[in-house]
Amino acid sequence: MDQAAVDRKLAEALGLDLREAASLLEQVTGADSSLNVPVQGSDGIDRLALLEDPASLHEPETLENLEAAGLRKALATALQALPDRERDIIIATQIAEPPATLEALGAR
Repeated sequence: MDQAAVDRKLAEALGLDLREAASLLEQVTGADSSLNVPVQGSDGIDRLALLEDPASLHEPETLENLEAAGLRKALATALQALPDRERDIIIATQIAEPPATLEALGAR
């Protein structure tokens, strides 16, 4: 059976047209990439640190409007609400100098 026949059979089995099946196949066979790697030209900042939480973009009170004391209080409150492990990870990767890598945290 040639590759085109295999692709048609896969698309039929999945109930997709050939183009959708090809797109799905690309998605599931593509290479994975870690977010815990430094971004080129960024002094070692991990890709993970550059991600933004979409939910945080819609809050009525933005970080720019908080005074430094209010920001510290909000951060402390948010950190206290987290489970111990998650709080430790945030502090180690975002607050500590130098920041720990997730690989180093996993080795603990």
